[in-house]
Amino acid sequence: MQLTLKIKKLGFKGRLNRAKFWQLVSANYGLALIFLILLALQAGYSWSAIFAIQLPTLRLTGRVIFMIAWCGLLGAKIRRLNDLKLSHWLIGLDFIPVVGALVFTIFGCLPSKK
Repeated sequence: MQLTLKIKKLGFKGRLNRAKFWQLVSANYGLALIFLILLALQAGYSWSAIFAIQLPTLRLTGRVIFMIAWCGLLGAKIRRLNDLKLSHWLIGLDFIPVVGALVFTIFGCLPSKK
């Protein structure tokens, strides 16, 4: 029963208010950052190399991890669009690198529509 409820929360149906949306975004990217730092430390990189992102393998690994985190938020973004009573097709804007981030930051700040 509990597993079914948790899987439903990850789906595309339903609504997601501002607070829950930002909680998911911060938790998702925060965990991705922690995971990247732990992988880098495990590989033997120094703290200065991690924060300067000097090594190409660390840059590539970071991009892959953050792309996975971005994909994990697609359901939350669609539920946020539902909460704003906007079309699901606006999720396509998220695939445009700078525009998508800016648009969904604005969508995340808008108040819910009842």
